[in-house]
Amino acid sequence: MKIRNDEPPPTVTPTQTEPVFDFQPLNQTPGAPAPLEQTPTPVVFLPTSTPLPPNPASLTVASILSTFGKSALVVLILFAFFSLLLRLRKN
Repeated sequence: MKIRNDEPPPTVTPTQTEPVFDFQPLNQTPGAPAPLEQTPTPVVFLPTSTPLPPNPASLTVASILSTFGKSALVVLILFAFFSLLLRLRKN
């Protein structure tokens, strides 16, 4: 059994990084400036609007008038029925 209290802790040695090489293309002489590369210009597409789907909760004028007409008819019938009941009770 070995006691490691007497040994100094190991020191961390930095790792060596590889140098960065700037390679020239094969058809170019060393030291000559690199030709400028033509970068394509970005094409900007503006968003286009798409038609909205029909609203399932939308009401038309015809449906509103139809509902009012039916409701008025029901109220008129109920009024006639109750007035008939009250008239017959008195006799």
